Amino acid sequence: SLGYPVASNLSFSGRVSWQEQEPKGERSQIVSSSETWRFNLVARRSLSQNISLSLDYQYTDRQSDSAINAYQENRITLSARINLL
Repeated sequence: SLGYPVASNLSFSGRVSWQEQEPKGERSQIVSSSETWRFNLVARRSLSQNISLSLDYQYTDRQSDSAINAYQENRITLSARINLL
């Protein structure tokens, strides 16, 4: 995870993660091996002391022994946060 404040009310951060899953035993819920990479970038802006906005981009690449469990995904999320207290 890496973050960088651009100004007092604007910051950027990023994160890279990796996960590997392997079947464990005969009765495992996991039936195939998989490897997942996630790349995440976030921009946060404070509009006031109690209100902020975030724009989040996440890219996921999952490789699997089973074709039905392999995918690539691009996700963009815009969120607002309001502190009432």
